[in-house]
Amino acid sequence: METRTANLFEFINAIVPFDELEKAEIARFVEEKNYPKNFILLENGDVARHIYFMQEGLARTFSINKQGKDITHSFFMEGEFLTVGESFFNQKPSERYSIELLEDCKLQRISYQHMLLLSERIPKMEKVQNKAMLHFLLRATDRIVQLQFQSASERYHTLMEKQPQILQRAPLGHIASYLGFTQETLSRIRARRD
Repeated sequence: METRTANLFEFINAIVPFDELEKAEIARFVEEKNYPKNFILLENGDVARHIYFMQEGLARTFSINKQGKDITHSFFMEGEFLTVGESFFNQKPSERYSIELLEDCKLQRISYQHMLLLSERIPKMEKVQNKAMLHFLLRATDRIVQLQFQSASERYHTLMEKQPQILQRAPLGHIASYLGFTQETLSRIRARRD
């Protein structure tokens, strides 16, 4: 399956237009990084010092529960911001989540300090920061609603509807844990839909 490439500057320019001087100033603080599949971008207990923009690839946030079970919390694809929101925006250690790259990833990143600096120099950057915070807040809200109010089959259907590429790109075990059931249940639901 072919993935698309997203660009941070096109993304933020759609939120609020920036002139060429502003874009050049922002570009000074944005780093492009390539990481291999299975790379752990953030360990639980570390502070998320950067927010990333996914240009290419697939990632997930996950935690390990008290029984030692790996639970996927969220998936991130091209055109999305990636970080552990509560750690990044508060600059405190991540209390439960780590970030793993499920594919080779091409990312653009900016540090928390540089984001603050840019917000001072270019006030319009606050709109971008607010959009990123809203992105993480809405993700968390959607996740709560799905787990509390949707059946297993409805959660699978929602994922199929909103992020169908996940079903083709992520390992089944991660998909099942994200949806809140076993891999066997996932196989039964998929069999009924085929």
